[in-house]
Amino acid sequence: MMMKSKGKILVVDDSKVMRSIVRMLLENGDYEVCEAGDGKEALKQLLLNHDVKLVTLDVDMPVMNGFETCKHIRMNKELPAKIKSLPVLFVTSFDSLEDRRKGFELGASDFLIKESLEKDMLSAVNRLLNPNENLIGLSALIVDDSIFARKIVAHALNGYGVITTEAEDGQKAYDLLRQSAGSFDLIITDLDMPVMNGMELTHKVRNELEMREIPLLILSGTGDKVTQIELFKAGITDYLTKPFIKEELLGRLKAHIDVIMYQRHIHALEQELKLAQSNHFRAASESADLRHILCSDIANSTRAMNAMLETIGDNEERFGIFREDLNRINAHNMTLLNYVAEDKIVKTGNIELPLDACDLKAAVKEAVTILDTPLNAKEMNVNINIEEGILVLVEDTTFVNCVLNNLIANAIRFSPYGSNIDISATPGKYIELSIRDYGSGISRKTVTALTGAHKNLKGIGEEKELHGGGLSIMKKLISAYGGRITIKSANALSGKNANGTEIILKLESAI
Repeated sequence: MMMKSKGKILVVDDSKVMRSIVRMLLENGDYEVCEAGDGKEALKQLLLNHDVKLVTLDVDMPVMNGFETCKHIRMNKELPAKIKSLPVLFVTSFDSLEDRRKGFELGASDFLIKESLEKDMLSAVNRLLNPNENLIGLSALIVDDSIFARKIVAHALNGYGVITTEAEDGQKAYDLLRQSAGSFDLIITDLDMPVMNGMELTHKVRNELEMREIPLLILSGTGDKVTQIELFKAGITDYLTKPFIKEELLGRLKAHIDVIMYQRHIHALEQELKLAQSNHFRAASESADLRHILCSDIANSTRAMNAMLETIGDNEERFGIFREDLNRINAHNMTLLNYVAEDKIVKTGNIELPLDACDLKAAVKEAVTILDTPLNAKEMNVNINIEEGILVLVEDTTFVNCVLNNLIANAIRFSPYGSNIDISATPGKYIELSIRDYGSGISRKTVTALTGAHKNLKGIGEEKELHGGGLSIMKKLISAYGGRITIKSANALSGKNANGTEIILKLESAI
C-alpha cells in the first residue's frame, strides 16, 4: 500500500543523474517529486503545479542559474503569492560565504552541499516544511547593519520555527523593544553599527528597559578580549566572532533556547497551578464574562444582518445581492453559539479549535461588512491592501467574528470622525497582518498586558474602555492559532510625535 505523500517538491538541476539521486532520496521520505532541467523550465513547472511545497535549486545551470531562478520565483507577477514565498533549498558543489550572501539576499531558505545529500537532504527538507514545534512561537529580534548578516541569522532561525524581526541599527532595535514590550524572547545583535552600536544597545536593554532575563547574543568581527570582557560586564549573554557559519550559530544558541523553553515550561506549570487553585465561583464568573463577550460579537453580526434586511425591504431583487453575506454571517453565528454551548471557547485554560486554511483578504472584507453600521456612523473608510491568495492557519468563524471584529471595532471606537483605518498584510512563512488607526491610542501598560505571555487583563482600568473586554478572549484565540500579537501605540511612546495604534498579528501561513 502506497504511503500518503507528505507534499510535492520541485527538483531543479541540469544533471539528470543528480535529479535522479535527489528524487530517490525524497521519494524514500514519502515526498512527491516533479523535475526541471533549468531555471526557465522550473518557472513553467511552478505555473502548472501550484501545490509545490518546496524547491531545490542547483546553483550552476545553463540558460538560467540558481540565483537568477530564485530571483524570478520571488518577483514573478504571474505566480501566486503562496508560490513566490515557497522555501528554496540551494544545492551546490562549492559552498562559500559569497554564494550564501547572494542566496540569502534573494530569499533562500538554506544551503546544502551535494556531497552530503544522502545524509542531509531529508532532514533539511523535513526541517523547512515541518519546523520543530517546540520552538514555534519563539520570537527573535535580529540587529545588524548588514542585510546579509541579518538574513543568514533569520533563515537559520526560521527553519526551526522561530519568528524573526529585523532592525538595521541599535536605535531602531531599541525603539522596537520599547514600543513592543514582551514581544521578543531573544536578541541577536551586531557590535559595530551606525547610530547606536551593540554595546550601547546592551546597556539600554539591561538598564533603561530593565530587560534583565532576555538572552542577548553579540556578533562581532573583532576578537579583542578586552572588548568581550566589557560586553559581558554590560550584560550580554554570549558572544560569537564573525564570520560564522549557520551550524556554529545554532550550536551557540541551542543552550539559550533550551533555557527559554525551560522557563516557558516552568511558567506554564505555574499558570496551571494557579488555575487549579481557582475556586468554582471565579471559574463561573470568568465563563460568564466570556459568554457576554461572545454574545457581543454575535450581536455585531446580527446588527449587520438586520441592516442588510432593512436595505432589502420589499425589493426581492436586492435579496440576491446580500444572499451570500447573510448566509455566511448566519452560519458563523450558529457556529459561535455551538462553541458557547460546548464550552469550546469560554472554558478556562487553553482553547482547542479545528484550524484550517482561511483566505485572509476575504476574512478581512467579511469583518468590515459586519461593522458597516458603526463605520458609516463615523463616516470612516477602511483601506484594505492585501494580495489575493494569502492563506492563514486559523479557525475561520472565531477569526472573523472574535479577532478581526474586535480589532477593527476598537480601531473605529478610538478613531475620530472621517478618519481611515489601514489594513495590510506581508506574505511569508508567517503572515504579518497590520491594522492601523489614527486615533487616541492605548497606554503602554495595556500594550504590555496584551502582548506579554499569559498576562491577566483583570485590574487594568483601561480594559473597560476596550471593546467589550473582547481583547482578552482574542488573545486566547490567537494563541490557539499558534500566532502572536504586537501592539504599537501613540500613548505607549511616552509623548513621541506619533498618533494612533498599529496592531500586528503574526499568523502561520497555511501554504
